[in-house]
Order: sequence, then structure tokens, then C-alpha cells
Amino acid sequence: MIGARYVGTRLAGKPFLISLLVIAVLAVVGFLSFHAVGNLVAVNREIATHTIPAVRLAASTREAITPLIRLEMRALVLADPGYATAWNERAVRRRRRSPSRTARRARAPKKSRRTSMR
Repeated sequence: MIGARYVGTRLAGKPFLISLLVIAVLAVVGFLSFHAVGNLVAVNREIATHTIPAVRLAASTREAITPLIRLEMRALVLADPGYATAWNERAVRRRRRSPSRTARRARAPKKSRRTSMR
């Protein structure tokens, strides 16, 4: 009798252990999923911080070209050297704003918070 009762309790413990194992596996998978989502958010943040300056640079360049085109057309149509001088001055001013420096800053790798915390 004692042996039969021992086998019965042993069988009753197996579903509990299997359920516990399934719950543990699901917990580990959930943790790894949250960790992966956290990594995706960090990568998305890095992409956004690098993309926004480049978009601003493209927009400011596009806005600066339109007045230069108007000055060039006036210089060609009217043959006035004053318009050519104004075009050169604006082009130099635009170059001094240094789009290449802005572009380098946009492309420069930054230390992320994750690497600085380690």
C-alpha cells in the first residue's frame, strides 16, 4: 500500500512540474522579447537622431537655392553685374553656413547611452 501511494503522488507531481516548466519557458521568452523590443527602440532612436539633421540640411539647401536661381536668371537676362555680385555673395554666405560641416555632424557617430553606461 505504501508503494502504491508513493507512485500516485509521483504521478500527481508530474503535471505540476510540466506546468511549471511551461510557465518558466514562457517567462524567459517574454523577457527576451521585451529585451529585443528595447533594442529596436534604441536603434530607432539612433536612426531618428541621425536622420533629422540630414533632413534639415536638405530642406535648408533647397530653400537657399531658389533665391540663387532667381539672381542668376536676372543676371543673365538683364546682364547686370550687380546681380552676379549678389549671387556670389549669397553663395559664399551659404557656403560659410557650412553644409559640409552640418553633414559631417549628421554623419558623425555618437556614443549611445548604452555604450556609455557600460
